[in-house]
Amino acid sequence: MSNEHEKEIDLMELMRSIVRGSRFILSVTFAITAVAVLINFLYLPDLFRAEATIYVLNRQSENTISASDLTAGTQLTNDYKQLIHSKRVMDAAAAALGYANLEGYEVEVKAINDTRFINIAVTGRRAYLAANIANELAVQFSETVVDIMQVDNVSIIDLASVPEEPVAPAKERNIVLTAAVTFLFCAAFMAVRGVLDTTIKTSSDIQAQLDLPVLSTFPYLRILSEVKAPNRKEARR
Repeated sequence: MSNEHEKEIDLMELMRSIVRGSRFILSVTFAITAVAVLINFLYLPDLFRAEATIYVLNRQSENTISASDLTAGTQLTNDYKQLIHSKRVMDAAAAALGYANLEGYEVEVKAINDTRFINIAVTGRRAYLAANIANELAVQFSETVVDIMQVDNVSIIDLASVPEEPVAPAKERNIVLTAAVTFLFCAAFMAVRGVLDTTIKTSSDIQAQLDLPVLSTFPYLRILSEVKAPNRKEARR
């Protein structure tokens, strides 16, 4: 029973420490959350993502598609993913759009669920430019494959459309997480501070820390000389 009583007292003391520091906790949480709001809405740019889809197929006959055609298309998918990232395709797409390079825009190429469909995703600050880059990469890649491999086995399935909503940053989530983490950190700080504080402030602290009974208490009285001292100084003036 004594151990449970001590644990209960400790938990109550932790709660009292947190309550006593509630003004500090709320003030710091509000201040840091306000900073997070300013950073997210004023300094972090919106990023838009546009995607185009192409289909890879190695067709040996113009009229039929054999099993070997499908297998070869799957094997070529990884080669084509690297080709899209090549300097030749990137520079050609940038030149077609009137830019020296595609700096500032992230290009991601991946096969969709291990199929012969290849997804070209472009992420950047300008929604319309991200869509234009994705579409131009698909076009330049198709032309480069024909030029290098002398085969026409890449088809553009879906052109990228201009995205309406940004994909990053998740501003609301960032702000909520900042507020929650700050609140928990401040609450933990006040709880630890209360546990480490061994000073005696009340009669109950004497019983809890020294295990001694309190026989009597005396009210705090200011010394008469301290009260009259300001009056004497005023009289001399």
